[in-house]
Amino acid sequence: MIRGGDTFLRRSQIKKHLWVVISYPELCPKDPVVVVSLVSCKPYIERTCILNRGDHPFVKHETAVYYRALQTYSIGRIENIIGSDQVDTLAPMRPAVLARIRGGALHSPMVPQEIHDLLIRQGLPDD
Repeated sequence: MIRGGDTFLRRSQIKKHLWVVISYPELCPKDPVVVVSLVSCKPYIERTCILNRGDHPFVKHETAVYYRALQTYSIGRIENIIGSDQVDTLAPMRPAVLARIRGGALHSPMVPQEIHDLLIRQGLPDD
């Protein structure tokens, strides 16, 4: 079962970016599953949510949540992706870090309104 906070790496990517499930597929299996990637901080990268060493074993330096690359999948599709030999699963995000990433999704200008609304509908506080 896919859960919010699950993480994975796509083997096909030349640069390995960690992907994080930020929606609640375990609670809302009919809703799209929302995933975002993490990228190294660069001057041109949005800084709405920054992670640092210690936030996740994969994060070794200042890293940005790249909301611009946000993707959505059906629960069946994401289960197929994560269950395939095309990805490596890693440790899930700790709840406090996942809460920061989800909160950043509400403040990022890169997140489409329908995804913002979906996260609110799933119980993310709209502060």
